[in-house]
Amino acid sequence: MKQEIAWITKTNFDILPIIGFFITFLGFGLAIWQYIKQKRHERMRYLMDIRSKFKGDARYTEIRRKIEYKESLSSHQIIDIYDIAGFYEELQIAINSNLISKEMVYYLFGYYIIQFYEADHGLNLDADLWKGLKEIYHTMKQVEETGFQFSSKLKF
Repeated sequence: MKQEIAWITKTNFDILPIIGFFITFLGFGLAIWQYIKQKRHERMRYLMDIRSKFKGDARYTEIRRKIEYKESLSSHQIIDIYDIAGFYEELQIAINSNLISKEMVYYLFGYYIIQFYEADHGLNLDADLWKGLKEIYHTMKQVEETGFQFSSKLKF
């Protein structure tokens, strides 16, 4: 009887490191999964915040309306034009930082970015100040020219 107990005890101690390894591995895997889930949630929150800023700001709404009807933006204060141009540049920074995909930006803002860039807004687009605006415009044109369609690429 004593031999059986000794054998069981010895076997259990041999298995404990293996069990510990699997528990550690499982915990590590769950931590990675939670981290990925949290990052997706942060990207979603960021995108929803900028979208609500874009849709909720009366100045942006008026500029979008004028662009839609091909009206001149010369009646707007230059600070409003700078503000929306800066907003578009922030989107390019988010793309460059891999915070959001260029397809997602195109899906939500691409039409307006392209129309704004091509509109009569009075900005000197060759100035160094607007390099980010020029870059987002070319990024959106590139996505447009690839024949982008709503797909599984649109995810957080």
